[in-house]
Amino acid sequence: MVNPKTAATFRVLEFFELLQYELKLLTYEFYQTISRLTDNTGIHVPKDRYPTLLRIVHQWRHLKLLKHTGRGHDPVRGASETQPGECALLCPPCPHPGINLPEGWENAAKGLKFLYALNIALDACFRMKRKDCSSEVADPGLSKGFAYIVEESAFQEYLKKHDNETEPKSTCSRHDAVNLADMRPGQGYASTGIATVECSRHNFKRPQAVCDMQRGERYCNMDYITILSIQAFLQLFFISYDIACQWFIHLLMQLAQIDPTCPLLRPEKMVTATSDVAEHVIAHQELESTISPEKLQTWTEAMLAWELDPSSPNPYEIAVKTPTQAAVRRQLAAEEEQALTVGVDVALSDEVSPSSLIARGIDLKGEQYVHLLQ
Repeated sequence: MVNPKTAATFRVLEFFELLQYELKLLTYEFYQTISRLTDNTGIHVPKDRYPTLLRIVHQWRHLKLLKHTGRGHDPVRGASETQPGECALLCPPCPHPGINLPEGWENAAKGLKFLYALNIALDACFRMKRKDCSSEVADPGLSKGFAYIVEESAFQEYLKKHDNETEPKSTCSRHDAVNLADMRPGQGYASTGIATVECSRHNFKRPQAVCDMQRGERYCNMDYITILSIQAFLQLFFISYDIACQWFIHLLMQLAQIDPTCPLLRPEKMVTATSDVAEHVIAHQELESTISPEKLQTWTEAMLAWELDPSSPNPYEIAVKTPTQAAVRRQLAAEEEQALTVGVDVALSDEVSPSSLIARGIDLKGEQYVHLLQ
């Protein structure tokens, strides 16, 4: 600001902030109220200071954000050197190494690793649409991704790479969030809603985890805020998403393109396998000692042949043909007929043969199972 001529007291700004939180009061309504308190007769109408009030409130909130997070008077790093997400309020009960986790938490037993897992949830809200009434050029933000909203310029550059992508249709159920993902919002709207990543246990928004949606609930938007919101130093994550069955199909490939160092791309199963490799080797050797050398060699050759040429017979598939229920019934009926010819009859009744009794029992068991499922 150069040569400012209008100011506002801290008291009026704090009062307006509380009114917005409690009453959802618009800035214009607040300005009209204080304008009428100055002159409610309409004779001496004050000069229009509404645009000035908008700028003052913008600056006030930015400075308060820096102050509350210790970035207002840092003698080493100025406010402009604030890191993305540094001003976000972290969820207190969630795991934060160096803050609320004990020493050695990385080496916790398998049954206790869930205590140090991060539980997050993804969702989008299409009620929070934004009309195309301004732009980043006309009204630039002061905090460039300092808290919860993603940094705009980097986000827009990312979206340009995915502008022509078409979302695949749902293969699971009729998810409107998937099937309508490419629907345009219509004229006059800059965004169709917002997408967020938050703590699923305490409903805290994650740092850099809120972004605009341009047309429907697109995967590329959700991938972007997921990567930014995940802490790289944790080992276990539980992610909830109402269309996770579809989102996960191409997730790992998309994440690898955005950030190859993403924690979700870590070989968690490989780490577990290598930690128990000695135990598995001993168990495998004990199993091989019970198998004849000739059969073991045959199995090994079949396995190597299939790995070199997948069109070869798969040694891991069950090759034993199991008889059908009808074939079993015919076999039992034939055995009963043969037994009767030699004078052997084990039937409990003249009307029900043993094979019929077994068949009825199997049918009743099947009906009970279907009834339980319903």
